Amino acid sequence: MKQQESGRRPLTGVKVVETSSYVTGPFAGLQLADLGADVLKIEAKDGDPFRRFNHQNNKLSATWASINRDKRHIYLNLKDPADRDRALEEIADADVLISNWRPHVADKLGLGRKTVRERNPKIINLAISGFGLSGEAADKPAYDSIIQSRTGIFTYGQPDGEPYALPFWIVDKVVGIQASQAILAALYQREVTGEGSDVDLAMLDATAYFNMPDMMQTRVFEGDRAKARRTPSTMFETSNGHILICPVNGKQMVRTLEAVGHPEWKAEITNINHPVERTEAFYRFVGEAVKTRTSEEWLEVFEKFDVPAGPVWTIDEHLADPQVEHNEIYSMIGEEDDRMRAVRFPAIFNGQKLMPQHAVPRIEPIENKSKGEKA
Repeated sequence: MKQQESGRRPLTGVKVVETSSYVTGPFAGLQLADLGADVLKIEAKDGDPFRRFNHQNNKLSATWASINRDKRHIYLNLKDPADRDRALEEIADADVLISNWRPHVADKLGLGRKTVRERNPKIINLAISGFGLSGEAADKPAYDSIIQSRTGIFTYGQPDGEPYALPFWIVDKVVGIQASQAILAALYQREVTGEGSDVDLAMLDATAYFNMPDMMQTRVFEGDRAKARRTPSTMFETSNGHILICPVNGKQMVRTLEAVGHPEWKAEITNINHPVERTEAFYRFVGEAVKTRTSEEWLEVFEKFDVPAGPVWTIDEHLADPQVEHNEIYSMIGEEDDRMRAVRFPAIFNGQKLMPQHAVPRIEPIENKSKGEKA
């Protein structure tokens, strides 16, 4: 049985206007909606172009549907004075405005910072850009893959090998998370000072912040010019598949060697001075050992030795995971013809799980709906 909500969501009463498209801004808006904000998404007359991107169901993008549920939707041509006035009317009583246009586009549309601030002095106006508001790259187009390639992600750990693009939009999602965090900080600041904020977030800057702790470790200390080396893979082949083994400290590594029946390997491994080469040797030895038995057998052994290990599953196996079901991570929402799986906000507030509620609407003429009505 799905849990019924019993209390206010943290952002109940906060109004957000979202003029952004694709992933970064909409993903930030989704998080605010999950937290209880009333998010009004302004789309072009023929809809956000991302509605028709990538995998689709009846010409509706699954990715678009995932990041634009639980929002109200209106369709405006912001180059039309009447529609621009309608947008400004919505902005006038909003707490937050989210956009992800290139710099200066908002001014050209009549929705620049000065205009918005005159209409609503206390608004939190967050603008996502690719590279920032100035500089040689400021007006260049920016997408997830462009930022990945420009921040070293494509070449990380293989400076002498072929660059490798990640098969998912890690930059867009990271930027969306940092955007929602910045908005929450600005809302708190407004509670203290009574003043609104103009917040700028560049995808380039957000990705550098995200990359710093691990990917940039060979450039932390002044003068360090070591080549970046990927941490050895912790996925290992068994006699019937693959498992993940990821001990992270000396005690767990010793228990791993005991679990595979070779505690004597400890002496040989610890005699290696270079920390990365020592880790590589550890995983090389363990990798050879685990080929001899099935994944199920090894997982049982590693559990007995309290070694961090787990199965390597497909997406469908993940969905069937009893722990996933117990945690109520996913639920089905929407009408019969457009039922969709949605993931809940991960944090739980005072025991309350913030479950998804409303699926996305198909494009329909709703401009005449009364203000505040759910699309």
